[in-house]
Amino acid sequence: MSVSKTWWASMRLCSSPKPELSETRAQKKDPAPEIQQLMAHFQGQTPHGQRVQELELLVRTALHKSASALVGVLLQQAAERSDAAYQPKPGEQRKGRETLQVQCLFGAFALTRDYYHHPGKHQGHYPADVALGLEVGYTPALARLICLEGADEPG
Repeated sequence: MSVSKTWWASMRLCSSPKPELSETRAQKKDPAPEIQQLMAHFQGQTPHGQRVQELELLVRTALHKSASALVGVLLQQAAERSDAAYQPKPGEQRKGRETLQVQCLFGAFALTRDYYHHPGKHQGHYPADVALGLEVGYTPALARLICLEGADEPG
């Protein structure tokens, strides 16, 4: 077992229960049947401009669903690592896990992460959100595009 796997296993033993990464994967729908159905539908018809246009739009949608699911799995794993490594500051208390609907370039996905609260300061935060660079539920790439688009708008 590698050092990182040993460290991860020890962190799981001393931290509160967290969902298994395999649960996250199991919750995601496998896009392969949708793509196969799309291919069979197109191959069973005589091609013409309108059908090719529809095909391209459907393929784009299928790819975005797959890409969104992949980004969601990868960011959930990164959030798990971030939460496991986080050391609360004095006075902070872990209050549990909360789920955020995250928007990325390819669509939306749910991200579950730890929430910490400091009662004396009446402040709380999600360390994984900072680690991942999330801006109010947007991934860094999408947040940047939104800002660039906003800057292009006439004032």
